[in-house]
Amino acid sequence: IKEYKRHPFTENGISPLAVIGASRHLVVTDSDEHDEYGHIIEDAETRIKMVEKRIYKKMPLIKKEIAPPLYYGEDEPQIILTGFGSTYGVLKESVDILRGMKSIGMLHFSEVYPFPSTETFNYLNMLKKAKLTICVENNATSQFARLMRAETGYTFHVNINKYDGRPFSIDGLIGELDAHIRRL
Repeated sequence: IKEYKRHPFTENGISPLAVIGASRHLVVTDSDEHDEYGHIIEDAETRIKMVEKRIYKKMPLIKKEIAPPLYYGEDEPQIILTGFGSTYGVLKESVDILRGMKSIGMLHFSEVYPFPSTETFNYLNMLKKAKLTICVENNATSQFARLMRAETGYTFHVNINKYDGRPFSIDGLIGELDAHIRRL
């Protein structure tokens, strides 16, 4: 079997992949830092080269492919609900229920890192123009809101978190949203 480099240093940073089971090569890799062959390493020189490969070559290519958030709602909403992952359905239903009473919309992120560019859809301007922005998350620490602030500098007005292991119910979320919306 010819030696196979799972993580070679390439011009664009993307390593060709031999499909496991469909290749005559022995595929070796490790999630710890590794050399071009996929074997664990600890030397600083290789570590630096691998990190630079990821940051300066792969990351710009990945950023070009990250989908912008999906927007649903009024054209220029006063209220924007934002979430990621499993919150999609309950956010959309909340917008549908509250739409008749308030100018509302939702942003749903399906890919969160690297953070989506604002070139194709400037979701940051939309958030900045809204009177009330609410980040809805199924965790205790506002993980997405903190990532948004770290990556873009934007801070939501309100965070609503649910961390009992259950998804948001529409009645429960509408009740929490109503308490914040009444203040407008």
